[in-house]
Amino acid sequence: MSFPTEGTAGVDHLGPMLEGQVAVLSSGALTTDAALAVVDALFESAMYRPDQDTFLLYPPAELRPFMERTRIAAAAAGGHLQPMRRTIVDAVVIADVDGHLHFRPSIANAKALPAVLDQVGADERERSTLLDIHEQVFHHRTFTGRSIRMHGYEGVGSVYWHMVAKLLVAVLELFWDAAARGEPEPVVARVAGAYRRIRAGLGYHKSPAEFGAIPTDCYSHTPAHAGARQPGMTGQVKEEILTRMGELGLRVERGRLRMSPGLLAPEDVVGRDDAGWSPARLTICGVPVRIDIGTDDSITVERAAGAETHAGLIAPAEVSAQVFARTGEVAGLRWTVGDDTLARWRALARPAP
Repeated sequence: MSFPTEGTAGVDHLGPMLEGQVAVLSSGALTTDAALAVVDALFESAMYRPDQDTFLLYPPAELRPFMERTRIAAAAAGGHLQPMRRTIVDAVVIADVDGHLHFRPSIANAKALPAVLDQVGADERERSTLLDIHEQVFHHRTFTGRSIRMHGYEGVGSVYWHMVAKLLVAVLELFWDAAARGEPEPVVARVAGAYRRIRAGLGYHKSPAEFGAIPTDCYSHTPAHAGARQPGMTGQVKEEILTRMGELGLRVERGRLRMSPGLLAPEDVVGRDDAGWSPARLTICGVPVRIDIGTDDSITVERAAGAETHAGLIAPAEVSAQVFARTGEVAGLRWTVGDDTLARWRALARPAP
């Protein structure tokens, strides 16, 4: 949206951007089938980068030579500049050695042009015409904060890992929403499959040669011409904390901790060897947690005075509040996933048809 004058507004379409796809997937405006169609379309779009099996910020732009990018179109020069007063045109426009017209180098941005026009006494018609031509040449309205003219950082052909992680979170939310609405199991399984397909393109699934760096380290971006660049605690780390809990099946629902079949296969969470199941171990708010396999769903709360076991996989509100508040009253939690829940979990882990 732009506001060329005090009394007018304009709306223009932007080109494809990964931010846009993530926004619509997170909006809640799409049905599950429509959201899955967006994900499928991403893999078929120019934003998909096959060598990294992931997505660019936007499709690569075909860059024109620098002098062509700043050139005033011949139609504008002949049809709009020619009738103007010569003193006005000369103040803001200069010709190159080939006779092509450009705005003067001293007019460094959109704010500089009105200042020059004020100095030379341009009337409203001249002012409006030159401002329109300036916008046609430089397209300030379409600037999104992302470079479409450089190749480094988050530039042309670049994967921006934080935005890919945001896409992963959006599909994670889609998965839990579909499960909460009670959508058919095949539909929920398709969402889980879409999530795993996106996840497969992130760093730790790659070899160091493919990633261009240590795959378990966090990097800002991967430009078109090299491996991962700019290491550090990027925004991807924040998103990955959310996705990891979702993969393990641990969620907060109405203020209570809940264990549900997650996005990873049971064997990838709990683990299994010749001796049987090996519990997964993690912490929530500093409280040690175990996820185990058994006959019936239950949660065991360990305290200094002893343990208490509750049926089901949702922690009591009081226990959840004590964990979140880090009171120290809860020494540990153990979720036991029963046979029926394990069967549903395995069904979600199977590739969708």
